[in-house]
Amino acid sequence: MLFNLYIYNKHGDCIYYTEWNRWRPCKSPEEEQRLMYGMLFSLRSFCQKASPAPVLAFQTYLTSRYKLHYFESGTSARFVLLTSPEIPDMNAQLRALYQHYADYCLKNPLYTPKAPIECELFTIHLQKLFAPYVR
Repeated sequence: MLFNLYIYNKHGDCIYYTEWNRWRPCKSPEEEQRLMYGMLFSLRSFCQKASPAPVLAFQTYLTSRYKLHYFESGTSARFVLLTSPEIPDMNAQLRALYQHYADYCLKNPLYTPKAPIECELFTIHLQKLFAPYVR
């Protein structure tokens, strides 16, 4: 089961957010997005400092209630997907989502990189990509 998806640009701005299964409503989406980015920043820093070998980023972390899947592109776009713990690794899907982001947003002359993603083709491909995991 998928819970929610966040996409952040290289400046740390949440440029896309969607949710599928949420148990309780969010009172302040903007605050939640900032908290998520802060947690990612801290986890990434922790992984780099704690690892005996050089590490660029973590890919997943697991709790008893959810699993966080993380992909950071070469352009520093960050894709964060929260799922139920039993969902397998979603790194390939996040990479495919980045490719859709590059194709339908970054290559679109009308898209401004700091602006929220409002591209219909991107949304359609996102829904197709994650449809097998949505309940």
